[in-house]
Amino acid sequence: MRTVPTSGGIELGPPEGPWIDIVPLALGAPRGEALVGLADELVAAGGDWQEWQGTPGAPAPPELVGVSGVVPGLGRPELLVMFRRWGRQDPLSALRAVEEHEGALPLRLACACLLAARAERRPGRAPALAARAAPELVRVDAHAAHMGREELATACAEAAARGDERPRTPSAWGAAQALVRLARLLWREEAAGPLRRLWRPGGRWEALVDLAAAAATAWGIERAAGPMGSVAVPAGAEGHAWALYAEAVGMGLSRRGLRHLLGEGEEALPGAGRTSLPHMDPDMCLAMARSLLEEARARARYALEGAVRVLPPREVAALGMRELRLWAEGRAVWAAIAGREGLLGPFRWEPAPDWAGSPALPQDIVPLAHLLLAAAYRDLTVAGEAGMPWRRGQGERTAAASGIAASRAAGAATGRPLPQLPRRETLAQGTRLWASPRERRLVRRMAAMVRGHLRRLPWGWSPSADALTAAASYGIPVPPGHTFVRPHARGGAGEDTGPVTARGLAAVMALLPQNTATGRTAP
Repeated sequence: MRTVPTSGGIELGPPEGPWIDIVPLALGAPRGEALVGLADELVAAGGDWQEWQGTPGAPAPPELVGVSGVVPGLGRPELLVMFRRWGRQDPLSALRAVEEHEGALPLRLACACLLAARAERRPGRAPALAARAAPELVRVDAHAAHMGREELATACAEAAARGDERPRTPSAWGAAQALVRLARLLWREEAAGPLRRLWRPGGRWEALVDLAAAAATAWGIERAAGPMGSVAVPAGAEGHAWALYAEAVGMGLSRRGLRHLLGEGEEALPGAGRTSLPHMDPDMCLAMARSLLEEARARARYALEGAVRVLPPREVAALGMRELRLWAEGRAVWAAIAGREGLLGPFRWEPAPDWAGSPALPQDIVPLAHLLLAAAYRDLTVAGEAGMPWRRGQGERTAAASGIAASRAAGAATGRPLPQLPRRETLAQGTRLWASPRERRLVRRMAAMVRGHLRRLPWGWSPSADALTAAASYGIPVPPGHTFVRPHARGGAGEDTGPVTARGLAAVMALLPQNTATGRTAP
């Protein structure tokens, strides 16, 4: 490490090159050795990298090549980082020479420099994305055993997907080499698909998303192909595009399913929409989802197949779900939640009590998403048309698909009908309202009272028969370990609301905060 008196910066690497230069651009910036640690910290925060052109008034000699990046500080440029080498030397060898001369290099700085030098397009923000991902994927340990590039890249990806301990490697240049290789591999079907299937809650999926976005930016990846067709990779949404690609190729989403869930065809990439979890108990959400799914498994009269859109009442829409899109093929169900700020998903959903979530969903909203999906699934498969009526005008357009003509023909037959084994009828595709206007009014009246609610019981206690009967009369399932407190109007007995067919919606409304359930916005 050498100090450059004219700039106050430092130069890493052999005197004859290659070099990594770190130059402070702001008044009061550290000097000397402290610049290395600051550069490693700030290089992951952002910045704009480009081909190095030399210094003002002194163009670079043709045999000297490199990249440079202005690394942002707090509100203004803080550092200039330059990775320079002689043209006869490849970027990896140059990075290795710098590290061997210095004895060590910070991991994030090494990854940013190597990816910027290997980029086939203007690097832009790609080095910062790679630097941000690096510490989540690999550790540098001088005493670790050496691993080959392919072996280390695979180990980093699999450990991140499962949430296992990060692999170790003895050098920063070796770690950077493996991560740059992994960045390219992530856009291949044979890598993205298995990683999605390996994912577990607690996995470091965001690091893989960042690295994939860095690759798309650095190498100009504009489309990703798979069995579902191709996915557009627009500028600024590269990470989201890769997450969608991994979900599709890893979980077997078809072309038709992808087009339905995206809403405007496979060319339209959704924004990073997000729902919220306002004052709702995650454990209660999961318990209620289990009850609804158990009811659906025991009492289902309809099967889902193909494309369904569900339009919720305003109280559920206030959570951020403007529309719920479902795609069913066989026993597989995919979902996407269209909100005010974009689309959440698509993602594979399992109608099972122990569904672990998806990397396409932030883990803090998995309980709410599972409850919403379980409630809609219960009302579609158990209540059918009664719980999920057609949107106005939709029924006429899908009459033939729903089997009306076949029912009329069967009604004209003569003779004594023979008993038949119960079977599930396939629910017709299309856009449906979540509960009829009448049932929505009933549920809202319940919410306007001093609300009935579920209450957790001490361990070993069971709800009374009266509580179960009262909950059933309001269409609300009671999860194990809970009881139901009957609603009442202030100053008198509660109004009899009658039975509710859309018990899934009633269950969701029972868990909403009072201001949300009555259509008011919480302060």
